[in-house]
Amino acid sequence: MSKRKKYTAEEKYQIIREYQEGLGTLSDIACKYNIYRKTITQWIYKFDRYGTEGLVDSST
Repeated sequence: MSKRKKYTAEEKYQIIREYQEGLGTLSDIACKYNIYRKTITQWIYKFDRYGTEGLVDSST
């Protein structure tokens, strides 16, 4: 079993920007980074609501 990759807030932001700039569909980008589409939509929601602070992983 492989371990999940942890994305930094900066990496998450770059993935969100790639989608928002129309460089691929949600499915294309999810496949490219090997993550679920739902994960990207959650990142987008957090970014829209809380800005870059929303992309930082909590310590709890």
